[in-house]
Amino acid sequence: MQRKELSYYITIFFTEYLGNEAGLSINTVKSYRDTFILFFKYLDETKICKISKLRMDTLNADNVIGFLDWLEQSRGCSISSRNLRLAAIKAFCNYVVRKSPEESGLCQGVLSIRVKKAPQKSVEYLIVEAVEYLLKMPDSHSTRGLRDLAIIALLYESGCRVQEIIDLKVGDIAFRSPNTVKLTGKGNKARVVPLSSNVADIIKAYLNSGSTVCRHKKCLEPLQHIG
Repeated sequence: MQRKELSYYITIFFTEYLGNEAGLSINTVKSYRDTFILFFKYLDETKICKISKLRMDTLNADNVIGFLDWLEQSRGCSISSRNLRLAAIKAFCNYVVRKSPEESGLCQGVLSIRVKKAPQKSVEYLIVEAVEYLLKMPDSHSTRGLRDLAIIALLYESGCRVQEIIDLKVGDIAFRSPNTVKLTGKGNKARVVPLSSNVADIIKAYLNSGSTVCRHKKCLEPLQHIG
């Protein structure tokens, strides 16, 4: 049986598996793609292998460990970023093993690489007075000020991520008793979060501010779907 090379597995991993069979989000697929772009860059810069001469055994444990160290030492990436890149490569290796068991020996070396432990940071938070100060800063008499106020209020009350607020649509917000917002997070997992009447009123004011006629403006992009 003729051995398939790395480029073959990478192609079907991205074109067939991630988006279709695994059903991963676009952001996750992009993250995996960037991992391999960086890996190829590392191989080229360190003169381990030219991209045009990639072989299956190029993806070995020594090269992957060297890549992870390069991310930290040469590119200044955090330990969490290092571990994310390792997770992407391991996902690829798991796929290769299922697709071609004969590559198990090579892939197991990569799969055995342990994640690097990072020192635990204490979670900082804003005191109530600081939040109140932030909510008073936007000019609620302007459309842009209402937008900023809606962003701050929604972020604080729902605990949503920045990407989640960017992806919001008008239909994700329900003005009823109780008011709610549906947030879609990583892996396209959705959750419904209740909103207080105060925050709901702020969002309503923004929706009624006439901002819908300015959706083409870049300054409205953070809330373009609910504006």
